[in-house]
Amino acid sequence: MNDQDIILDLIEQLLKSVETELSPLSAAMILATDLNIANDSRDFAKKFGLAHALVIRECVNLEEAVGAIAIIKRDDRTQRLYYQLTDLGQSWANMVSDPNFAA
Repeated sequence: MNDQDIILDLIEQLLKSVETELSPLSAAMILATDLNIANDSRDFAKKFGLAHALVIRECVNLEEAVGAIAIIKRDDRTQRLYYQLTDLGQSWANMVSDPNFAA
């Protein structure tokens, strides 16, 4: 199993594990943050081949509607959003990354 398959499997597991309805993009962002793959919107968009505007919109949703990330810095020039997982987002990531985790 390659890295891409592992990440896709983790995304699928997370989508099945949380009671909140998440999009696959939201799940990917939570896991990418937890795995230190990407911690800002532009980096995530570039690494996953997505439009930056789509990732920005998902960041805002994950912060305001879901509460899984906290936007900690904004770059007005590039519109890059820097974010980190909230306790909720971290607990969701732990569900799939740590088999011994109990929510």
